[in-house]
Amino acid sequence: MLTRLERSIRQRLPRGVNYRVSLLSGLWQCRADPKTVGDLVLGLVAEAGANLASGRQLILGTRNAAFDEGSVTETPGAEIGEFVRVTVRDSGPGLSDEALDQVFEPGMTARHAIPHAAEAMRRLGGFIRVESAESVGTAVHLYFPRLADPALVATDDKAAAAAE
Repeated sequence: MLTRLERSIRQRLPRGVNYRVSLLSGLWQCRADPKTVGDLVLGLVAEAGANLASGRQLILGTRNAAFDEGSVTETPGAEIGEFVRVTVRDSGPGLSDEALDQVFEPGMTARHAIPHAAEAMRRLGGFIRVESAESVGTAVHLYFPRLADPALVATDDKAAAAAE
């Protein structure tokens, strides 16, 4: 689904900004509507692009991520479980520590797509992390809950139908 957004993503970026994609093959299925994912990604890209000068870079990436009790303490904001991570990373001006502390507060942040994405991720049962450093850039990670094994879901659905 993300590869189909490439044209829309490029249209949201200023001329001269480099765009790169790093999509994991073998990505788990996740519990998210493709339109919702697309809207969130395009919103984050548009906002990141507004702060990027020519020669800077935006990267869209995906990974599988699993958190247990040990790793959840090492990753601020993480939750225990298996997730599909979608990352929008830019090499723009980055956020100050103060701005990063307020990034989820709609009235306090200049990055309005982030609080919107955080709310959407809560509704989906996932979460969001934001990393940023001044003069380095910002990375917004969206963690979508992994969908249970489709074969098991189909078996459970058949069992439920048979029980009725």
